Amino acid sequence: MIRKSDVRWWVLEVRKHPEAAESIIEELAKRLIELDIQNEGLRDEIIQLQRQSQAPIETEAAERLRRQVSTLQQQIRDTNTHTPSVVLLTDTFEACRIPVSRAVQLARDGHVIPQDQLSSRPRHMIYAQPGDQLILTKPLGTGIINTAIKAGMADDQSIEEVTAIMAMLNKQAAELMQETVVHAATDVTGFGFLGHACEMIQNKDIGFEINHAAIPILSHAVEFAQMGLIPAGAYRNRDFRSSMVDFHQDVPVWASDILFDPQTSGGLLIAVPENDAAILVEHLRQAGYSHSVVIGKAANSRPGMIFVV
Repeated sequence: MIRKSDVRWWVLEVRKHPEAAESIIEELAKRLIELDIQNEGLRDEIIQLQRQSQAPIETEAAERLRRQVSTLQQQIRDTNTHTPSVVLLTDTFEACRIPVSRAVQLARDGHVIPQDQLSSRPRHMIYAQPGDQLILTKPLGTGIINTAIKAGMADDQSIEEVTAIMAMLNKQAAELMQETVVHAATDVTGFGFLGHACEMIQNKDIGFEINHAAIPILSHAVEFAQMGLIPAGAYRNRDFRSSMVDFHQDVPVWASDILFDPQTSGGLLIAVPENDAAILVEHLRQAGYSHSVVIGKAANSRPGMIFVV
């Protein structure tokens, strides 16, 4: 486990080996991802135990279940207390004038501007512009597939596919972004696709139009979603952002579940001018991000809202 007390050691390591700064930070990010998976599993256990403890069972058994719930909750609190976030790690490295991985910088900032602009001006956000095309670099459904794995319902193909997607870093995709005009970007992680998309337009004079049929989805994720194998985080994401999202009546419920599905090591959502979208998608696919595709556009007709068709 990575603890906050270890941060100084990591900083010293990067100071001693500056040429390895990016790989060290990426290793930290991987460990944090593993902890996210662990925490999500613990939360699912808590929900199941809470349901059991509320059932009409003997007092002694109910008390035993409540103690188990309490223990699991403490494990999550201990993990969150001692584990530094990517924000803390990257800000600590920056404070020491240590270079930060572009991929992890994306995870920290949510919205980014090209590196050459960052170096010549105070860091601030440049937001999506009307007409921008929205590119997604990885398929959705990791949360749903992981839920199916826990339930023992995922086959070997699904497990291999989701593992490969989660293991693929965003580093090279972020580097390719620097070769073209990018107005805004975010990584898609625990808040789900729509949760992070909402962050890009919140309190802005811009909105997004998303074509759900264009969204890349992991094999069998649709099947599992239709069966109701939805992680608890998806419902929390929906509750939190539902006021900013409007679904067309023809969008199926399973599709909305996938769009709110919390992702582990998800891809990038990138807003680029229409004329630059095709070439960036081509470069992303050539680099191994084979699912990269335009999934919508930015428009000012409904500021601060996402309309899914």
